[in-house]
Amino acid sequence: MAVSVPLSDDGKLTGRGAPWRRGLITGAGTLLGGSMHSLPFLIPQFHVALTVAIVVVAIELVAI
Repeated sequence: MAVSVPLSDDGKLTGRGAPWRRGLITGAGTLLGGSMHSLPFLIPQFHVALTVAIVVVAIELVAI
């Protein structure tokens, strides 16, 4: 999907923008979301890390 969709749609027909721009936005969002899920677990106290991770996931769900 990550390769076939940008190759089949140059953005002119659907108005979704250039494939490189869509890929950059998708990649940045995936990097940010993935790192925000895992970074709290670098906190040594498990319960504090779990609480921070839950808050991060809640914020991400509201943002979506």
